Amino acid sequence: MRHRKLRSRLSRSASHRKATIANIMRGLIEHERVVTTLKKAKVTSARADKLITLAKKNNLSAIRQVERFIQDRKLISKLFTEIGPRFTERNGGYTRVLKYNVRRGDGTLMAILELTEKSVMAAEVSAPAEKASKSVASADLKQDAKSEVSQNEPEDAVIVDETEDSDASMEEDADDQSDSDTDTKEK
Repeated sequence: MRHRKLRSRLSRSASHRKATIANIMRGLIEHERVVTTLKKAKVTSARADKLITLAKKNNLSAIRQVERFIQDRKLISKLFTEIGPRFTERNGGYTRVLKYNVRRGDGTLMAILELTEKSVMAAEVSAPAEKASKSVASADLKQDAKSEVSQNEPEDAVIVDETEDSDASMEEDADDQSDSDTDTKEK
């Protein structure tokens, strides 16, 4: 009987369960956000918090303990150099699980597993978005300046709208095309 056994088995053998959690952890460390099932996200979240706690210690023993679980050197260095220092002021709660939607094929609840603190790169990505909004505002200012210039033009100036000319020529082309279609039907 499994009385008082709180760990979820995820309907897998022990080795398959460890491999599944390790793969989700690799994705979480690499991308800092993973979409998976709700149950897998909850199980992986607990394991991720333990690994980030080890990364905060940043000693040889902690590195070896993390290497037992994640065998990729690049991800381990990212965990110890970027993610661990980011959470030095926080005591636990390094990940969050957000319910996402229902998977279309089998109706399984999906969730987003992500780190609570955003990386410095994410802040840099939002900075260009602010620059883009500023450039849109500057484009609006330029448009206002153009409208002021057009208001200052003399009243007797003739402004030619090319769209009206092109619409008229398109209508003539359409009439010619319909005439040729009726000629071919009559033959």
